[in-house]
Amino acid sequence: LSLESLLIGVLATALAAAIGAVAAALCVRLPELDDAPDRAPVARALAGALRFAVRGALAFFRSVPDVVWALLFVRMIGLGPGPAVLAIALTTGAIFGKLFAELAEAVEPESIRALRRIGVGRLGILVHAVLPQIWQQWTGFAFYHLECSVRSASILGIVGAGGLGTEIALDMRYFEYDKLATALLA
Repeated sequence: LSLESLLIGVLATALAAAIGAVAAALCVRLPELDDAPDRAPVARALAGALRFAVRGALAFFRSVPDVVWALLFVRMIGLGPGPAVLAIALTTGAIFGKLFAELAEAVEPESIRALRRIGVGRLGILVHAVLPQIWQQWTGFAFYHLECSVRSASILGIVGAGGLGTEIALDMRYFEYDKLATALLA
C-alpha cells in the first residue's frame, strides 16, 4: 500500500504538471511590441475571454479540496487508485497552472519582444523565450508538490481511493490501533 500511495502521487503529479503547463499556456499574457499594430478588437476580446475563463476554472478547481474530488470520483469511477490520481491531478494541476502562468508573466520581456519582431508565434515564444527562463522554478515546484501529492495519496484511501488510507480507515473502524500505528509509520 505504501508503494501504491507513492505511485499515485507520482502519476498524479506528472498529470498535474501537464495540465498546469497547458492551462498556463492558455492563460498567460505575453508582452506586445511597443510599435505593433493593434490586433482586431474581436481577436483581442476572444483572447481576453479565454484567459479569463481558464483563470476562473483554475481558481475553481484549486478551491475544492482533493478529498472532495476523490469522493466524487469514487462515486463516478469506483474504488481504487484511479480516483485518487484524478483528484490530486485536478487540484494540483490547477495550482500548477496558476503558478506557471504567474512565473511566465514575470519573465524578462525583451527576449519575447525580440522573437515577436522576427515573427515567431505564441507557441514558439513560450518554448524559446519563456520556458528557458522559468523551467528550473517549474521543476522545483513540481518536485516539492510531489511530496504533497504522496501525502495526499496516503490519506485519500479513507474515502475509498486506494493507498495507505484504505488500511488506515479499516484499522480505525475495527479499533486495531497497533495496525493503525504501523500504517501511519509507513
